Amino acid sequence: MDDEKKYLVIRKNKGKFCTVYGDDANIISMFFGYKILEGGKVGFPESVLNKVVNTLLDKKISYMIIYVDKDPEKKDFKKLNSYTKYRDIAISKLDYISKVDKFINKIKNMNEKEFNDFLDKVNDVSSK
Repeated sequence: MDDEKKYLVIRKNKGKFCTVYGDDANIISMFFGYKILEGGKVGFPESVLNKVVNTLLDKKISYMIIYVDKDPEKKDFKKLNSYTKYRDIAISKLDYISKVDKFINKIKNMNEKEFNDFLDKVNDVSSK
């Protein structure tokens, strides 16, 4: 599929929730702060679907909403589609967050001496 033909796909479930997966979940998480669940998915309440759609429209991200009981709703920005741009930003941000999380976990697992040595090094660098 060509990048300019790529759609962010929202699945409107039978209940009161919508779901997005993979790179689409990364984008939605970046815009709205929703947690990415195991399996790389994000769920959000149907009550905010219009807010999500309006954000996608503002950012010129082509999207498709797949409903259980009716035909899909689709918006295609064609060559103006910014999907790839925001996908790449979201992946980069996730990589950054992952590195910060690993760093914090490493600090949490230090014993007192290791932690004090670490603080000394940080203070040495910051005082230069």
